[in-house]
This record gives sequence, C-alpha cells and structure tokens, in this order.
Amino acid sequence: MRNAICQTIVFIILTIPFCYAQNASFVSNDPSLKIVVTGSANLVLNNTNYINNASATHFDGVSSTVKFNGGAAGASTVSSASGFTTVFGNCVLDRTNGLSLLTPVVVSGTLSMNVGDISTSALNLLTVGTSPAATGSLAWTGGAILGPLRRFISGTPSGTQASGIFPVGLSGMNRNAQVNYTGGLVTGGTITAQYRSGASPVGYAGLPNTVNGQMIQNYENEGYWEIEPAGGDLNTGTYDLLLRGNTLSTVTSVPSMSELRIIKSTGPAHTSWDNLGIGSHSAAVGGITDFIITNTGMTGFSFFNIGSGNGNLLPIQLLYFSANCNDKPEVNLRWSTASEQNADRFIIQKSRDLNTWVYVGETPAAGNSSSVLNYALTDENPFLGTSYYRMLQLDFDGAEEIYRPISTNCGEAESSSMVVYPNPTSGSFTVELNSLKLYASASITIVDLTGKIITSRKVTISEGVNNFYFAKQLEMGMYLIRVNEDDETQSMSIVVKN
Repeated sequence: MRNAICQTIVFIILTIPFCYAQNASFVSNDPSLKIVVTGSANLVLNNTNYINNASATHFDGVSSTVKFNGGAAGASTVSSASGFTTVFGNCVLDRTNGLSLLTPVVVSGTLSMNVGDISTSALNLLTVGTSPAATGSLAWTGGAILGPLRRFISGTPSGTQASGIFPVGLSGMNRNAQVNYTGGLVTGGTITAQYRSGASPVGYAGLPNTVNGQMIQNYENEGYWEIEPAGGDLNTGTYDLLLRGNTLSTVTSVPSMSELRIIKSTGPAHTSWDNLGIGSHSAAVGGITDFIITNTGMTGFSFFNIGSGNGNLLPIQLLYFSANCNDKPEVNLRWSTASEQNADRFIIQKSRDLNTWVYVGETPAAGNSSSVLNYALTDENPFLGTSYYRMLQLDFDGAEEIYRPISTNCGEAESSSMVVYPNPTSGSFTVELNSLKLYASASITIVDLTGKIITSRKVTISEGVNNFYFAKQLEMGMYLIRVNEDDETQSMSIVVKN
C-alpha cells in the first residue's frame, strides 16, 4: 500500500484498530476530517509517514492512539504542506530509527517513548499537554528528544516521572532532565527543555567558583541543558532538578564523583555561572559513565551543566618550552600551550646548578582555553655559560605546577658582567659579578632615585663568578646598584617590594 488516505468525515472504531499503514504515507486531505476513536492501538504506522494537509484534522480526545513502529532505515516523519499543527490524543514511539517532526505536534494525552529518538526544532515543536489543567503525561523507557520539548505543568506540585521528565539528549544518547516541583505553585505554565550539543556559550565565566562546598573549575563541554519556563508562576516555585550524566567523557577524569555539582547560569544574558537559586546538592547516584545528580530546593531557570574540580593533574597542556641566546646577549624564552584550565600565570626562574633558583619574570595565562596559545619572555640579564630555566604555572586556587627545566649556554664573557637577583625583591638580594680578571678591587654602591647613597661595600673580585649577598635593609622603592671595578663602572636597577 503506497498511501493510506482517509477522507470520511467521522470514523468511529470502538475496540479494534481502524487503520494499519505499512511502508506508506498516511495522508489526511479533507479539512472537515475528525478522527474519533477508542481502543488501544487505533492507528498503527509501520515504517510510515504521517502527512497532515487538513488544518482541522486531529485525533479527538485522549482515548485515541497513533503508534509509529518498524525497523526500516531512516526516520518516519510527521509533516504538513502548510505547517498545520497535528494533534494526537496518545502517541507511541516504537520506531527503531525514530521520528522526525516537520510540523508542530501536540500530544494531548500520553506520549510513550519506548524505542527511537524524536527530532524536533523551535519551529517544529513537540508539546505534551494542552493547558495547566490538562498537562498530559510522558512515559519513557528509551530514546531521546533531539531538540526542544515543551510540557504543561499544573499548579499542583508533583514528583512523578509523568509530570516532570524531559527525555532530552543527543542521537542515541539520553541525558534526561527531570523537574519535580515541591512548592510555590498556583497557576502552573509551560517548561521548554532541550539538551544542546557543544560547549555552553557561558564558557568558563564565573569559574572557578565554590558550589555547595566544592571548588568548581571545569564544566562539561559536550553539551548543556537549556530549561526555560513560560507563563504562570513556574519561575518562582521551588523544585528539585535531576540531570542524567550519560557517557560524558569530560567528567570521567575527575578523581571522585563527590566533586560533581550542578551549575547554573541565570538568563537571559547567560554571562556567567552565577548559581543563583542553586539549592542543595545531593550525591550523584550511579557510576562515572552513567549517573543521576540531583539538587533540591532550586528556584529560577536558565542554562544548567555539570561541573567538577580540576581532574587533570596538569592545568595546562604544554606543547614546548625553549630558551635561546640572542646577540645582546639575552635569553629569549618561548612556550606554547594546547589547552589551559584555570591557569592564573606563568613564572620563569633560572639556576646555575639546578638547586638554587632565582626569579626571571612572569606573564599572565589565558585562564581557560582550548586553542593553541604562544607566550614569550626575555631574560635581559642571563648567566654566562650554561644555565637552566624552569617554568612554574600557578592555578587560580593557588595550586602550583613546576615543569621540568631546560638549559642553554650563552658562551663565555667578552667583558665583565653583573646580575642582581631576585629582582624584584622583598629586601634581600645577591649581586653576581662575572670577571675576566685574575684579581681586582671593586666597590658596590646602592643609591636611591635622589642619588643618596644608601650603602657602599668594598669587595675583592677574582676571575669567574663572584656572589655578594645583601641582607634585607632597603625600604620599598627603586634603587640603583653601581659596581666600580678599576676603571669600569656597571649599574643595574632593583625594585624592592613589601
């Protein structure tokens, strides 16, 4: 049978199916058609599309049922040449390859999802129920809504699956949301829920943030839940929210499921994970690859996601770190990251012996990034000969990661040189002089910006590296350190901080 066409004004079938269509399209053309049926399986569409070309066509009441089943390739469709809304009393989905809505569909009674996904869109919306007084119901055992689902919610709080479940998700991947009102309702209204694929537009804004006693640094970036009420008092009522984390690869690396939390971004701007009205956390139930996480006593709606602590031991993915001498001589330090999570800043240190490290400089990190980022810093006063550099990465929460050191050799000195470290300093510092002379007398003088001599020390310098330590004695400010060696004078500024 190619097409099953029903044009009689009224069909009444009491206890048996009135029509069975297989490998066909069930086409309704007569605008005066009303299908009034009773029984358990009134219209069975086996691998069949439903086409509504009659604006007044609908299944009357909640006692009629249309069932989509079959295992043929491709999804069955519900469509209309003019975009008419199709109203089913009850709808059963047992279609292996699912159902695709090409026109709006309302199920006034019960939507039963057993096998297969339902593809919807903002224009071709699936709605369960017709008013807060006639909310319909949803019985779910399998499949997912790929797109938005709208449900009417009554003014009477109820915690049952039939009233609160939104079986949304991705193709072949159910990530249910369940909204169970516990109080504060009088009028009810509608809630539209959708699981959107990909990273949330909120990004990492608002993170890190402490949510119900847990520092949240990461968020699940494979998708997020968008749940929005309309009309009535749903936005001010109190509800419990259950989210299903099903095979979320970005949370499988957390050390413990106890770190998982529901996070919330308040609309309409969605500029930050602000967690307003977040309620109280309940421990996730299930395994890391498939679990239910619950918050109770929540208010208000928006974007929702699952956040966790920093499960990755390295807050950055470092691609390379290099140190190269230039002609001045200076050392050009370069590094690149493939990703960053809650990275605050990078600090570069250097050493002659891999034991004593001194500060070179620092640069801010990007914070959070999934793109390749390049960084650079110059050591204007490098050691002569072989020296080592290492990088420290500081996290926003104070955690520190030290990456393995690298070495470089800027050659032998052509003239005497000096280095002061650490710089900036809290007061104590070392003046390092590298001399070509076998023996020389010198003086080290410290002056402030007005030219006033703070201290002066006579020293003896031998060939090679000479270190002179100055204990803390300087107040906060900038100073000039001047070294007079025979007829040579070298100077360098130093900053003293608190």
